[in-house]
Amino acid sequence: MEIITAIAIVIGPVIAVIITLWHQSRNERRKRQFDLFFKLMENRKYQPGMNQEWMKSLNLIDTIFHQHPIILKLWHEYYDMLHMQNRNYETENRKLLDLLLEIAKYLGYKSLKQTDIDSFYMPIGLYSQTELNIKLQEEQLKYLKNINTQMEKPSP
Repeated sequence: MEIITAIAIVIGPVIAVIITLWHQSRNERRKRQFDLFFKLMENRKYQPGMNQEWMKSLNLIDTIFHQHPIILKLWHEYYDMLHMQNRNYETENRKLLDLLLEIAKYLGYKSLKQTDIDSFYMPIGLYSQTELNIKLQEEQLKYLKNINTQMEKPSP
Protein backbone atom coordinates (compact mmCIF):
# COMPACT_ATOMS: atom_id res chain seq x y z
CA MET A 1 0.00 0.00 0.00
CA GLU A 2 2.88 2.35 0.80
CA ILE A 3 4.37 1.72 -2.64
CA ILE A 4 1.11 2.73 -4.34
CA THR A 5 0.95 5.90 -2.24
CA ALA A 6 4.57 6.75 -3.06
CA ILE A 7 3.94 6.21 -6.78
CA ALA A 8 0.82 8.40 -6.61
CA ILE A 9 2.77 11.14 -4.83
CA VAL A 10 5.42 11.12 -7.56
CA ILE A 11 3.20 10.56 -10.62
CA GLY A 12 0.34 12.87 -9.57
CA PRO A 13 2.31 16.14 -9.85
CA VAL A 14 4.01 14.97 -13.07
CA ILE A 15 0.63 14.29 -14.68
CA ALA A 16 -0.65 17.65 -13.42
CA VAL A 17 2.32 19.46 -14.98
CA ILE A 18 1.87 17.61 -18.30
CA ILE A 19 -1.83 18.49 -18.40
CA THR A 20 -1.08 22.13 -17.52
CA LEU A 21 1.57 22.41 -20.26
CA TRP A 22 -0.76 20.81 -22.81
CA HIS A 23 -3.57 23.18 -21.82
CA GLN A 24 -1.30 26.25 -22.05
CA SER A 25 -0.04 25.15 -25.46
CA ARG A 26 -3.58 24.61 -26.70
CA ASN A 27 -4.69 28.03 -25.41
CA GLU A 28 -1.71 29.77 -27.02
CA ARG A 29 -2.37 28.04 -30.37
CA ARG A 30 -6.03 29.06 -30.17
CA LYS A 31 -5.08 32.65 -29.33
CA ARG A 32 -2.79 32.81 -32.39
CA GLN A 33 -5.65 31.51 -34.56
CA PHE A 34 -8.05 34.16 -33.25
CA ASP A 35 -5.43 36.91 -33.59
CA LEU A 36 -4.75 35.92 -37.20
CA PHE A 37 -8.46 35.78 -38.02
CA PHE A 38 -9.01 39.23 -36.51
CA LYS A 39 -6.09 40.67 -38.54
CA LEU A 40 -7.51 39.15 -41.72
CA MET A 41 -10.96 40.51 -40.95
CA GLU A 42 -9.83 44.02 -40.11
CA ASN A 43 -7.76 44.29 -43.30
CA ARG A 44 -9.98 42.34 -45.71
CA LYS A 45 -11.05 45.31 -47.84
CA TYR A 46 -8.31 47.83 -47.21
CA GLN A 47 -6.26 47.70 -50.42
CA PRO A 48 -5.25 44.05 -49.84
CA GLY A 49 -2.40 44.19 -52.31
CA MET A 50 -0.86 47.24 -50.69
CA ASN A 51 -1.27 46.50 -46.99
CA GLN A 52 1.65 44.94 -45.11
CA GLU A 53 -0.54 43.69 -42.25
CA TRP A 54 -2.65 41.85 -44.81
CA MET A 55 0.39 40.31 -46.47
CA LYS A 56 1.92 39.26 -43.14
CA SER A 57 -1.37 37.72 -42.02
CA LEU A 58 -1.79 35.71 -45.22
CA ASN A 59 1.76 34.41 -44.90
CA LEU A 60 0.95 32.97 -41.46
CA ILE A 61 -2.02 30.86 -42.53
CA ASP A 62 0.08 27.80 -43.43
CA THR A 63 1.65 27.66 -39.98
CA ILE A 64 -1.23 28.81 -37.77
CA PHE A 65 -3.78 26.49 -39.41
CA HIS A 66 -1.41 23.69 -40.40
CA GLN A 67 -3.73 21.03 -38.95
CA HIS A 68 -6.83 22.16 -40.82
CA PRO A 69 -6.87 20.82 -44.39
CA ILE A 70 -10.01 22.66 -45.54
CA ILE A 71 -8.61 26.03 -44.47
CA LEU A 72 -5.27 25.22 -46.11
CA LYS A 73 -6.97 24.12 -49.32
CA LEU A 74 -8.95 27.36 -49.54
CA TRP A 75 -5.86 29.41 -48.71
CA HIS A 76 -3.81 27.71 -51.43
CA GLU A 77 -6.58 28.23 -53.97
CA TYR A 78 -6.74 31.92 -53.04
CA TYR A 79 -2.93 32.15 -53.12
CA ASP A 80 -2.87 30.68 -56.64
CA MET A 81 -5.45 33.25 -57.76
CA LEU A 82 -3.29 36.08 -56.43
CA HIS A 83 -0.47 35.00 -58.76
CA MET A 84 -2.43 34.70 -62.01
CA GLN A 85 -1.53 36.96 -64.92
CA ASN A 86 -5.14 37.84 -65.72
CA ARG A 87 -6.66 38.20 -62.28
CA ASN A 88 -10.40 38.06 -61.76
CA TYR A 89 -11.03 40.20 -58.67
CA GLU A 90 -14.62 39.05 -58.28
CA THR A 91 -13.57 35.38 -58.20
CA GLU A 92 -10.70 36.22 -55.84
CA ASN A 93 -13.11 38.00 -53.48
CA ARG A 94 -15.46 34.99 -53.43
CA LYS A 95 -12.55 32.66 -52.62
CA LEU A 96 -11.38 35.02 -49.89
CA LEU A 97 -14.90 35.06 -48.42
CA ASP A 98 -14.93 31.25 -48.50
CA LEU A 99 -11.58 31.18 -46.69
CA LEU A 100 -12.60 33.70 -44.02
CA LEU A 101 -15.93 31.97 -43.48
CA GLU A 102 -14.23 28.59 -43.03
CA ILE A 103 -11.83 30.08 -40.47
CA ALA A 104 -14.77 31.75 -38.71
CA LYS A 105 -16.69 28.47 -38.52
CA TYR A 106 -13.64 26.66 -37.19
CA LEU A 107 -13.20 29.30 -34.49
CA GLY A 108 -16.84 29.01 -33.41
CA TYR A 109 -18.50 31.90 -35.23
CA LYS A 110 -21.28 29.68 -36.51
CA SER A 111 -23.80 32.47 -37.17
CA LEU A 112 -21.39 34.59 -39.24
CA LYS A 113 -22.36 34.66 -42.93
CA GLN A 114 -20.44 35.57 -46.07
CA THR A 115 -22.52 38.71 -46.38
CA ASP A 116 -21.35 39.74 -42.89
CA ILE A 117 -17.74 39.18 -43.89
CA ASP A 118 -18.20 40.98 -47.21
CA SER A 119 -19.65 44.04 -45.47
CA PHE A 120 -17.15 46.56 -44.17
CA TYR A 121 -16.97 50.17 -43.12
CA MET A 122 -14.60 52.69 -44.64
CA PRO A 123 -15.34 56.39 -44.22
CA ILE A 124 -15.52 58.31 -47.48
CA GLY A 125 -12.70 60.59 -46.31
CA LEU A 126 -10.34 57.66 -45.75
CA TYR A 127 -11.24 56.15 -49.11
CA SER A 128 -10.74 59.54 -50.82
CA GLN A 129 -7.38 59.99 -49.09
CA THR A 130 -6.27 56.52 -50.19
CA GLU A 131 -7.27 57.25 -53.78
CA LEU A 132 -5.50 60.62 -53.65
CA ASN A 133 -2.32 59.01 -52.28
CA ILE A 134 -2.33 56.46 -55.11
CA LYS A 135 -2.77 59.20 -57.74
CA LEU A 136 -0.05 61.30 -56.11
CA GLN A 137 2.39 58.38 -56.16
CA GLU A 138 1.58 57.70 -59.81
CA GLU A 139 2.22 61.35 -60.73
CA GLN A 140 5.47 61.41 -58.76
CA LEU A 141 6.62 58.31 -60.59
CA LYS A 142 5.76 59.85 -63.98
CA TYR A 143 7.68 62.99 -63.04
CA LEU A 144 10.74 61.07 -61.89
CA LYS A 145 10.73 58.89 -65.01
CA ASN A 146 10.46 62.02 -67.16
CA ILE A 147 13.41 63.66 -65.38
CA ASN A 148 15.43 60.45 -65.71
CA THR A 149 14.66 60.26 -69.43
CA GLN A 150 15.70 63.91 -69.92
CA MET A 151 18.97 63.33 -68.06
CA GLU A 152 19.82 60.34 -70.23
CA LYS A 153 19.39 62.28 -73.50
CA PRO A 154 22.70 63.43 -74.89
CA SER A 155 23.22 67.18 -74.98
CA PRO A 156 23.40 68.78 -78.49
